[in-house]
Amino acid sequence: MFLNTHGNQYLRLVAGLMDVLAELDLPLYTSRFSRKDYTLHQHIILLVLRARERKSYRDFVVWLEVCDSLKLALDITELPHYTTLQKVAERLPPNLLEEVMTAVGVSVVEEDCIIGIDSTGHSLDYSSRYYCKRIERKNKHSSFLKTTLAADMKTQVLLASRLSLKLRHDILDMKPVLRKVKKQINISIVVADKGYDSEDNFEFVKYELEAKPVISLKNMDKPLKKTHGRLRRKLKENFPKDEYHQRSKIETIISVIKRKYGDTIHSRKQRTKKNECMFKLIAYNCHRVITLLVKTLTRGFLQSRVF
Repeated sequence: MFLNTHGNQYLRLVAGLMDVLAELDLPLYTSRFSRKDYTLHQHIILLVLRARERKSYRDFVVWLEVCDSLKLALDITELPHYTTLQKVAERLPPNLLEEVMTAVGVSVVEEDCIIGIDSTGHSLDYSSRYYCKRIERKNKHSSFLKTTLAADMKTQVLLASRLSLKLRHDILDMKPVLRKVKKQINISIVVADKGYDSEDNFEFVKYELEAKPVISLKNMDKPLKKTHGRLRRKLKENFPKDEYHQRSKIETIISVIKRKYGDTIHSRKQRTKKNECMFKLIAYNCHRVITLLVKTLTRGFLQSRVF
């Protein structure tokens, strides 16, 4: 579905998201009193494109004025005012955007996959380090939006997320995120760093998810007899380093998201902060799916030419 058009990644993103939103059976309008100038599908795609371009709402509308092919693909004759996009971004529920992100990722994921889970933070500080230094700000700890991500390690697409504006331990977010993944696909292995190390999480992965837990232990040098938990001791006896090294891919995913789409959230309200982050995650998933499909198509074409 992301290869309905040829060559241009923007047009592939638009065509692919249109298919995904249609499959999710999202309503075209959120209210029966809507003016029906633009559909909900068009708004979501426009906001994903804005996140991809890392532009403000004003600059994005100005940029879109010269993108005739995109306007034609979106079936838009008159561009929305930038405040329209701001209001839509504030009104959309983050859970709806997560469904879109998951639907994009699941389209290329196979069954019995290796799931990696990790968390990161998106800065909410609007002041530069130089400015903080010049005004001699005492409290240099800036708040952040904590983002917990679960991804398939083979395709490196995101399958679930959990956003929080409060400081939370990683252990608290593991179960809700992996339960979302379990609803979509079967999990064979779960890899995570020592921040998720607890016997309760081992039992959750082993018995509820029916998967193999490969979680780094906090005290790997501690003697086996002093290690608490039956499953933790069993893993420590023969730690699968090759499987655990798959976890480094989730670090790569986080790095790509921050480098391509920025590591700072500029929104002011709680919901819009989460939605801004979700649009970045959707943009990443679309980029990754398009890259995978193009590679598969190119590989098949080369094989047909050779053989």
